[in-house]
Amino acid sequence: MSDLLWVEMAWYTYWDEVFRPKFWQEEIMVSLKELLADILGLLRGILSILGVLSVGMALLGALIYRLAGLDPRKRQWGNIREMTLLGLLAGVLGLIGQVLGASVKDLLGLPLEVLLILWGLTAIIGLFVLMLIPPRPAPAPTEAGASTRAMAERRMKNLIKVLLVGFAILLVLLSFLVKSQALGIGGIGMFVLLLIIRMGAEFLDKIARRGERAVRRAEKGAYAEEQVGRVLERLGEDFFVIHDIESPYGNIDHLVITREGRIFLLETKSHRGKVTAAGDSILLNGHPMEKDPIEQVLRNVFWLKGRLREVVGREPWVEGIVVFSRALVPKDLIVRGVRVQNLRYLEPILRAKGQGDSYLWESRELIWQALKAKPPK
Repeated sequence: MSDLLWVEMAWYTYWDEVFRPKFWQEEIMVSLKELLADILGLLRGILSILGVLSVGMALLGALIYRLAGLDPRKRQWGNIREMTLLGLLAGVLGLIGQVLGASVKDLLGLPLEVLLILWGLTAIIGLFVLMLIPPRPAPAPTEAGASTRAMAERRMKNLIKVLLVGFAILLVLLSFLVKSQALGIGGIGMFVLLLIIRMGAEFLDKIARRGERAVRRAEKGAYAEEQVGRVLERLGEDFFVIHDIESPYGNIDHLVITREGRIFLLETKSHRGKVTAAGDSILLNGHPMEKDPIEQVLRNVFWLKGRLREVVGREPWVEGIVVFSRALVPKDLIVRGVRVQNLRYLEPILRAKGQGDSYLWESRELIWQALKAKPPK
């Protein structure tokens, strides 16, 4: 073998086994650090600006709603609160970006003095907006939609806690990447961290979207129950109404006892669209509903009959009604003995004359105490 060929083979061996891995490792580390520098720059600059804009828009909305005397129970106040919290969160993330990446140049070119002003404005305006938001009156246990409204608030609080913890974990991982050289994290370790951060961000996004949908479903359900409650309030003294009765098959939204001794069990739905019947089930926009309200009503009717038999010593006839607050429902739609009705036509149905058991009306307070465990105010 010639000396030239031997030297050439030795060079390629050194390149493949020593120089190229080291070169690519350094190349990857340099590019990752540049990427992290850009991210931290955006966190300090763009997030700080977004924080001020978010709380500023929330302040404008809060002032308008205050002047208009908007009911504290309206969803608009919830939007103002969410916008304010997001603005404060953006400001905090910008501040953390400054702390973790103080040596990284801001991509927007904002000096530290400007960033400090932005963070200060975000904090002051955000806290002021939170003070402007009127406290939401807690629904009394006897009010329609009380349990559903409380469920929506619990879901929102849990969602905020999960997202805050998730963001904190992602920021810690980002700090590890920034300090990778000092911590002795090599190219493979940095790649793994980036992969975890990417997957974690996508997971948090899914949680946020799913949680937001769950909160909005609960809020829509609570609002629909409150709408039905307002209709029931207009019925007068010849009707006795009980809201939110716990049962093994889900809450009974409303129970109505008439002076004639008729009993109506109402299940409220807030869905939009067109309701039709197909055999023993109802369809919404031509598709089966996620939870069959007919089956839910029938199970609750069966349970309620047994419960009333224990309380008053007789098993009454219970009329089940599924009430859609926003959907288009055909007239006189009855599925498996359960009436399906739009909210607009609920009151005439309840006021219609019919045969009942007057003893049930006389026992209404006893029934209330048995189903709710305490007398109404």
